[in-house]
Amino acid sequence: WRRVFNQTNASEKDYDAVKYDLSYLTFSMQVQLAKLYFSAVEAYEQLKLAEETLESVSELADMVSARYEKGLRSSLDVRLTQSSVSSSKALLENRRLGHTFLLRRLEAMLGEYPDGNFLVSSNLPTIIPTVQPNIPADILDRRPDIKSAIAKAQAAAYRTAESISSYFPGLILTSTVGTSSSDLKDILNEDYQVWSQGVSLGLPIFQGGRIRANKKMSEELQKVAEQDIIKTIISAFSEVEQSLFSEKSNTVLLEAYSDAAGQAEAAFKLSRERYDSGLVGLIAVLDSQQRWFQARSQVLTAKKTKIDTRLNLILALGGEFK
Repeated sequence: WRRVFNQTNASEKDYDAVKYDLSYLTFSMQVQLAKLYFSAVEAYEQLKLAEETLESVSELADMVSARYEKGLRSSLDVRLTQSSVSSSKALLENRRLGHTFLLRRLEAMLGEYPDGNFLVSSNLPTIIPTVQPNIPADILDRRPDIKSAIAKAQAAAYRTAESISSYFPGLILTSTVGTSSSDLKDILNEDYQVWSQGVSLGLPIFQGGRIRANKKMSEELQKVAEQDIIKTIISAFSEVEQSLFSEKSNTVLLEAYSDAAGQAEAAFKLSRERYDSGLVGLIAVLDSQQRWFQARSQVLTAKKTKIDTRLNLILALGGEFK
């Protein structure tokens, strides 16, 4: 009975481990879906920014062309602005391609036809709830992968106990049911049904070291399962620590990029005024314009990274923190 008891418990723990793995996989896919959605939102904002960039560069190119026709500007300025216009068109098309690609991936993940017409929000969220700086102690009870590792170790422990039971004699119960007639019509006839039962005794002798080897292998597998628990727990805490650290880092980056975007905008407006006055060349205007739009693009990327970090933290904490 001890052998049967250990076999049953080991099977139950195997089932629990698979159930926890499935739960963790399900929530992980939900997090990946959320990341993909916000990637599509960011791509939409990057697309709009590219359209604004093309409009601004085209406006500057038209102004330079008009002044060139009046003999106020050289052909070099015209060629520089036209080059910027062409580059902006290429950037816009790349952003449109990337946005459509993400929409198709999102639709496919949702089980919808990937026609690229899925509607997403036009702006990334700017306010994210704060997170407590300390790590909750009940993370060990909430992470499905940790519970799966514990269940696997418990199953290995039961199998080790089962291998010890193999040193003792065992009873094997067998039974058979059949019919004594060869006619198909008599299969369900109770008068022709027969059954038999048998009991056999198994003794653990002349095994050639098989039982000892199985016991040693079970013990080693149990040690490996216990080490997997430690590794999974350390990995879980490492993920939480890294996510909390990234939260602070992302905040610093977002503030820096936002300040850079503000300074670049002011520099572009100032260089535009000085260019109109003939104090600076066109290169300074184009450079400040490029810096402005690049900084704004970095702000969008930083916002998306901050959201991804928060989603990673939710996954690392087991998906149940408030």
